[in-house]
Amino acid sequence: MVVKEKKAEKFTPELLEEIKAIVKEEVTIAIDEKIEEIGAGLPLTTQECPIVNGTGLKTWENSSWGECEIVSCTQHYSVKNN
Repeated sequence: MVVKEKKAEKFTPELLEEIKAIVKEEVTIAIDEKIEEIGAGLPLTTQECPIVNGTGLKTWENSSWGECEIVSCTQHYSVKNN
């Protein structure tokens, strides 16, 4: 059996950058998919709640939902403490 030696092709800097970009994108996609998979099984710890002229958020604490707290106001409205 005769084995011929094949010379390794040299990678140009441009090709190496392209390879790095592809690998980085694939790794990022894999990580994002894993985060979604893990997160899908976790219970929600915060939940939106209704606020007149704005948005609220309540948090799950000690086996119950906490009070609805203002997160943001719609345009032309602001929080006013009485």
